[in-house]
This record gives sequence, structure tokens and C-alpha cells, in this order.
Amino acid sequence: MRKRVISWILILVLVIAAVGCSSKVEDEIPAAPKATEMPEATSLPEPSPTPEATLTPEATPTPEATATPEPTPTMTPDELYEEAIEKSLLDTGNNYRLKRVLEKARAGEDIYVCALGGSVTEGALAKTNDDGYAYLFANEFRETYCPGDGLNFHFVNAGLSGTPSCLGIMRYQKDVVDLLGADPDILIIEFAINDYNEPTKGRAYESLIRKALEANDECAVILLYSIAKTGWNMQDNYIKMGKYYSVQQVSIKNALYKTSKVMRVSQGKYFADDYHPTTYGHKLMKDCMMNLIKAVDEEEAGPEIELPEKDFAGADFKDLVMIDRNSESSGHLKIDQGSFSDVDEAVVSMYFTKKASFPDNFCHKAGSENKPFKVVLNCKNILINYKTSNRSDFGKADFYIDGELVVTADGYSASGWNNCNVIMVLKQNEPAEHVLEVKMAEGSEDKAFTILAIGYSE
Repeated sequence: MRKRVISWILILVLVIAAVGCSSKVEDEIPAAPKATEMPEATSLPEPSPTPEATLTPEATPTPEATATPEPTPTMTPDELYEEAIEKSLLDTGNNYRLKRVLEKARAGEDIYVCALGGSVTEGALAKTNDDGYAYLFANEFRETYCPGDGLNFHFVNAGLSGTPSCLGIMRYQKDVVDLLGADPDILIIEFAINDYNEPTKGRAYESLIRKALEANDECAVILLYSIAKTGWNMQDNYIKMGKYYSVQQVSIKNALYKTSKVMRVSQGKYFADDYHPTTYGHKLMKDCMMNLIKAVDEEEAGPEIELPEKDFAGADFKDLVMIDRNSESSGHLKIDQGSFSDVDEAVVSMYFTKKASFPDNFCHKAGSENKPFKVVLNCKNILINYKTSNRSDFGKADFYIDGELVVTADGYSASGWNNCNVIMVLKQNEPAEHVLEVKMAEGSEDKAFTILAIGYSE
């Protein structure tokens, strides 16, 4: 009898275990956080006296892609689209500045808007130039908030393919302020894909935020987080920074992903390739941006707040100065071009307008003498922007600081497309006089190499 009871107990235990194993685990929401759930920011190190020689990669990383079936059938495509727009809104931040911009726009006062980013902002793979999200946003904003013919609205698209935030801060004066004719009233920053392995470790990104907010005390900064086809972007690195400065934030990752395995809009509909939206995708991005503007417009005005006295992680590039062929020696700055005295006309250009970026460069042509390029300047940081070409006559160059070799950069790559690359050759805590010297590396003396621009901060 006792053995029979034990047998029945064992059978009952096995049945319970089997039922437990059959329970279904629900999908989790993807890593993209809600506005109220801020992830820990990636550690951004303080400057150290040791020069950094990390090269910016030629391509954005492609982490393992999660299987993404078609949108869940429990909602119609239109309902999913509307939900995507709603979920894209991460944070309206402190709305004082943006509401002030809307007031000025409606009153007919001049307002200046700029979108600064990479090829997504530039509008790559959209059907036409006007179909990129930035132009779609500018046109709808003008029609919605600017009276009459909208002549008080001024817009510049400063997107450039393959560029991270360290190039954004290098281009800021030339491609944002100078082209607009004023400091922006709205600055959209979009580097959530291109900032992978960016050499300043987020300090250039913060420098852009602080520079815009300090230059115009009514400027509204909008952080826009685009996304790769794999579902990856860098928003987890930057969301908390945006929160620190109380700026507006929009996430395309949050818009697209309903759960970690289910998308509201299918990959085939949103992506034209691994990184760029289709024309449909650009429209969705525009709608997400306009949703933010309308949400802020409907809110009660918040108080005017002062900028934080301290940086979040380091904004020591906000006063970065760019050196190119037009720069002249003066004061601490002394330039000797050496054999880098030619101009390279085959540089990356804007996707639709074909306007050349960094046309005033320093080029060492193949077969030229190997005289070093030298710059003497008072600074604590130095960034170098150089070109990568798939032409076999391009080679390697050595970069020296105060006579010490710090990095060798290769101007040739089989996958090069005249694209920009950024290295940091000096990172110090305090400014001092330094000598930057560039010369062709051993074995590349008769090769070509192009320094597109140099950026330094004091």
C-alpha cells in the first residue's frame, strides 16, 4: 500500500512538471527604452595625456539581427503606423525653447532650422532630394507654423554620408552657422548609427548639444535616433545625455519595434538597404518628428531653465576650430604644407546636390616629394579628417605629435569611396603648444594621401 501511494505521488509530480514546461514565454519589449525608463549611459572617459590612435571604422557595425516577422495581425497597418509614431516620442524635455520657436514662427519672425547628421539625414536612397525626412519635415513645419508664403523660415540640410558627430562639430561653423546665416533656432542631431567607435567617445556629440544651446539661448535641440536594419543604434549611449540637457528626443527604434521580435512596419517596407530608409521610411521619420513638434505645441509651457554648469561627460570640442587650405598662419598657428600642397578634387559630395565636402584640403599627390606637413598650434585636442580611396596609388601616412609617432593611417581601402575618416592624434587635459607633423610612411613615399581637414580645441 505504501509503495502504491508513493507511485501515485511520483506520477502527480511528473504531470505538474510537464504542464509547467508547456507554458509560453511572452516576447519582451526591445532594448529601446521608454521616455521614463532611462538606461545607464556608456561610460565616457575623461581626457588623458596619452594620444588616442583609434581609427573610425569604414562601415557601421552589423550586430546579429533578430528575426523580424511581419507586423502583428491584431492591428491594421494604419493602426500600427499611428502607434509607431506615438511610440517614437521619447521625451519632450523642457519645452520652453521649442515653444518659443513656434511663437516666433507664427509671428512671422525669422527662424533658422538645421538637420545635422549622416546619409540618413542627407536623404540617401529616398526617391528624390525632397523625399528625405529632413526636407519633408522642413516643408511641413513651414506650411504648419509659418504664415503666408513662409519666407521667415530658413532651412539647411547638413547631412553628409559616412560622418560621425566628431565631423559634425568640425563642420558646424561652415555647414550650419555660415550657410544658415545665423545660429540655429532648431538643431536636429542625427548620428545614432554613424557614431559607432567614434574617437571622442561621445564628447563631440555632447559638444554639439552644448554649443547650440549656448550660442542661442532660444535654440531647441532635437536628438533623432535613426536605426540600422539589424535593430541596432546608439540611443542607449545618448538618451541620458539628452535627459541631462532637457532636450527633445525621438527614437525610430522605438517606433519600429513593437517587441524584440515583432515590428510595427516590416523591414522590407522601411529599409532600402542595411542602414537607409525607403521613401516610405523617410515619411515615417518625418511624421515622428512632426509628432514631437505637435506634442510640444499642445503642452503647457515649462519654465525657462539654465544650462547645467558642468558637462555630462565632456564637451571640450564645442569651440573646435577647423584648419583647411583657407586657414592662415597667425599667432600660435603656423602652417607649413610641405609636399601636401595640392588639392584633391575627388572628395565625398552631397548625395543629391553633389556639392563637395572639404574641398579645401591638403593633398600629397602620388610621386611628389616626401616633405612633411607641419602645424604648430596651442591646443589640447587634435582631430584629423582624412580620405579613404579605392585607388591603388593611395598609401599610408605617419602622424607625429612633438616628434613622436602616434598613429599610421591608411588612405587606401578596397571598399573606400572617397569617404571621410577621423582619428584623434592628441588628447590632453590642458592646452599647450604642440607640433603636428604628417609625412608619408615607409613604403608609401611615392603614394597619395589627402588630409581633408584638421580640427583642434584650445
